[in-house]
Amino acid sequence: MIYTTLVRFVLVVLFLIHIFFRFYQLEARASLGWDQIDSAWAAKSIVIDRHVPLQGPVAKGNTGIYMGPLYYYLIAPVYWATGMDPIASPIFGAITATINAVIVYWVTKKMFSEKIALIALLINTFSINVIHRDHIQNAIQFIVPVSYLIFYFLYRVVTGSYKHLVHLAVMLGLSFHVDFTSVLYPMLVFLALPFFPRTKKALPYIGASLLIFLLLISPILIHAGNKQATNMVALFQTYYHGFHLQRVLQLAHDAFISIENILQEKFFRPYVFFIIPIFMALYYKSKDSLKLFYLIFLWFVIPWFVLSTYKGELTSSYFSLPYNISIAMLAYITWQIFSVRITLVRLIPILFWLWYSVTNTNTFLHSKSGTMPKQRADVLKAIEYKQAIPFKDGHADSYLYYYYTQIRKK
Repeated sequence: MIYTTLVRFVLVVLFLIHIFFRFYQLEARASLGWDQIDSAWAAKSIVIDRHVPLQGPVAKGNTGIYMGPLYYYLIAPVYWATGMDPIASPIFGAITATINAVIVYWVTKKMFSEKIALIALLINTFSINVIHRDHIQNAIQFIVPVSYLIFYFLYRVVTGSYKHLVHLAVMLGLSFHVDFTSVLYPMLVFLALPFFPRTKKALPYIGASLLIFLLLISPILIHAGNKQATNMVALFQTYYHGFHLQRVLQLAHDAFISIENILQEKFFRPYVFFIIPIFMALYYKSKDSLKLFYLIFLWFVIPWFVLSTYKGELTSSYFSLPYNISIAMLAYITWQIFSVRITLVRLIPILFWLWYSVTNTNTFLHSKSGTMPKQRADVLKAIEYKQAIPFKDGHADSYLYYYYTQIRKK
C-alpha cells in the first residue's frame, strides 16, 4: 500500500513538472515559422471557411508529396477554442508533448516495469532537448510517440499476440498523416514478418488490419492517387545516389543522435554506440528478448542505411524514430545500476540524474528563444500606422495581419 502510494505520488509530481515545462510562458517561448503558419491557415480553412481538406502537410519541400489531413483536423479545435489566435500553436505543441509523455510511461511500463517507466518519464520530463522540441508545434512532433507505439505493437505481434495486429494497423495508417519518415515503417514491418504468428486465428485480424490501414490512408489515395506515386518516383530518381559505405559511416552519429541528444554532454558522444549492446547484455532473459533486440536493431539501422542513400538535406527528425526507445533503454540501464548492492555504485545514477534535472531546469528557466511576441508587436505596429501586409505563403505576419484585421475586429 505504501509502495503504491509512493509510486502514484512520484508519477503525479513528474507529470506536474512536465506540464510546467511545456506550458510555462507559452507565447514567450513560441515561434511562428512556416509549419506553424501552414497549420494556422489550414485551421482557418476548416473552422472559418468550412472546408474539408483531404490533403495534409507537405511531406518534403516542393516535391508535391503530401501527408494525410488528420493533423489539420486535430489542431483546428484548438484554433477554434482560442478564437483563431495563433497562441493555439504552442498550446497544441504542449498538448502533443503531454500525449507523448503518457505514451512514454505507458509503453515502458508495459514492456519493462513501473519503476523503469518512472525513470523514463523523468528523463523525458527534464531533457532540455526534449523540452525545446516540445515547444515547436508541427506534425513532426508526432513522429516520436507514433514510432514508439508502432514499435510496441509490432513487438507484441512478433511475440505471439496476433490481436495487436489491429493496433499496429491503426498506428501505421495514422503515421501517414504525420511525416515522410512513415515510408520507413512498411520496411520495418516487412523485416519483422518472419516472426508474425501463423495461425488460422490470426487471419480475421490480418483482414481487419488491412481494411483499417487502407481506410486511414484513403484521403491520400483519393486526393493524390497516381500523382502522389509519380511524385514519389520523381523524388527517388532525383535524390537517390546508391549505397556507399563511406556515406553510411558519415551518418553513424546521426543514426544514434537520439541517445546523444538525451545524454546531452559531449563527453558521452563517443560512447553512444555502446548503449544498445549494454542494454542487451543486461536485459537478455528469453527468446522474446532476442526479438526485442532485433526490433531495436531495425529501428536504428533501417533509417540509418536507407537515409544514407538519400543525397538531399537531412535533419535530426529523420533519425528520431528510436527516440523513446533510447529513453527506455537508458531507464533500464539506470535501474540495473541502481539495483547493484553496493552503495557507491547505486549513488552513480542517482547523482547523475539529479544533476541532469537541476542543470536542465536551470537552463530552461534562463532561456527564452521564442519570436512570437516580437512577431505580434511588429504586426500590431504596422496596423497602428495603417500599413497593409500582403499575403505571403508561410509568413507569420500575413496570418497575424489577417487575424487582427478580420477576426479580432469582429
